Amino acid sequence: DSCDQCRTLTIQQELERMASLPKIDEDFSIFWQKHETTMPMLALQAKKYLVICATSVLSESAFQYLTMCYARIDYL
Repeated sequence: DSCDQCRTLTIQQELERMASLPKIDEDFSIFWQKHETTMPMLALQAKKYLVICATSVLSESAFQYLTMCYARIDYL
């Protein structure tokens, strides 16, 4: 593949290219380093959305704090 050809692919073509790749167990960042020039639009979206922290610790902490605040209000 030449990079000029890669730049002209549609998102649909990039998805088809990704679907045609062999399924291997590979780290997210290594995969996109290897394929960011052949699937630039997907790589950009992957980096933007797939690096979101998948933990609920912050939201759980916020709910716990609010619960404590409401408990204090009810107590007063």
